[in-house]
Amino acid sequence: MGVVYRVGPNVKNLSMGQRVVAALQIACGECEFCQRLSSMCDRTNNSSLQQLMYITRDAGFYGYSHTTGGFTGGQAEYVHVPRGSVRLLPIADHVLDEQVLYLSDILPTSYHAVVDTGVGKGETVAIWKFLMLETDVPEPPNKMVLLVRKMGRHGIIAACRVCKWNKFGCLDERVPIGNNQAPVHLYWKEILEEFILAGAFDPTFVLTHRLPLEDMPAPYKAFDERVPGLEKVIADTKFSEEFGKRGKGCPPLSRVGDWKTDTAKPQGFN
Repeated sequence: MGVVYRVGPNVKNLSMGQRVVAALQIACGECEFCQRLSSMCDRTNNSSLQQLMYITRDAGFYGYSHTTGGFTGGQAEYVHVPRGSVRLLPIADHVLDEQVLYLSDILPTSYHAVVDTGVGKGETVAIWKFLMLETDVPEPPNKMVLLVRKMGRHGIIAACRVCKWNKFGCLDERVPIGNNQAPVHLYWKEILEEFILAGAFDPTFVLTHRLPLEDMPAPYKAFDERVPGLEKVIADTKFSEEFGKRGKGCPPLSRVGDWKTDTAKPQGFN
């Protein structure tokens, strides 16, 4: 998330100074796949490596290695945004950064998981990632196949490439599989208007820490070590104070070196 600093000649729907959220996917907005699922854009990922490994390619992604086009990540003071007219969502001045930042990825991803899996009112849902089982080995998803009820459904969200899949269990019990990479552009306006702005959902509860950009290598190490309470981190740049709209009750700026044992707990949680 940031503020438009400069606008390319082909961008007609944005102006300098606008607050915007950038989708993690780089979508052209014109191809056949962008009309349905922007995460499968056919024009923004020229990776021969992914083509060789998986016979096809999905869209380009920020900071996801050469497998998805070799684009640099978005944790920086200045970020070049390819296809800016498609990939940037303008944000009104009265809306808080913390309310909309996650429209870039995790809100559309979780929403896509629910919609695409076909979860209905009154149904029972088991969330395996919640159990810290999100690996690329086949055991967790195969257990899902065995434990879901007959004619049930299960979804594998985000980037998951699993070998030794229990295809027989899926076919025998008629268990559909859905999800994969979430199409951010398909959902972000709906989530913004019908849930966040309408007051039906407050996504700020997932935010646990706010750090200056120069501290960012440290929380990656903490994530790898699974430090309790470290869930979602906002990285502030030198422009954040000037252009940002911070919410009351959200975590203040802190430094990793100042953390104590008990400050890793999610702030605002009982």
